[in-house]
Amino acid sequence: MPVSPSVTSDDWAKTALKVVAFGGILLGGRLLLRPLFRYIAASGVREIFTATALLVVLGAALFMNALGLSMALGSFIAGVCGVAIISGLLQGKVI
Repeated sequence: MPVSPSVTSDDWAKTALKVVAFGGILLGGRLLLRPLFRYIAASGVREIFTATALLVVLGAALFMNALGLSMALGSFIAGVCGVAIISGLLQGKVI
């Protein structure tokens, strides 16, 4: 009969760290990326805007990979934060 592994306090600490990091990316994306993208959008150089968006996605993916989570999850989170910011900037230009 196989013995099921027991959950230790170290496992709970790792899980808590991952949840806090996940929330940190969401909160940081909302608070820090908006002024960054506004500054870059004000410059009017589209290439820098695109490069910054790609670097943000890559950074979030690598951060999640370092935590032992999926890189796709990091990319998804960065995309969700980026879409909210970019759509707001585009609405400001269109309207």
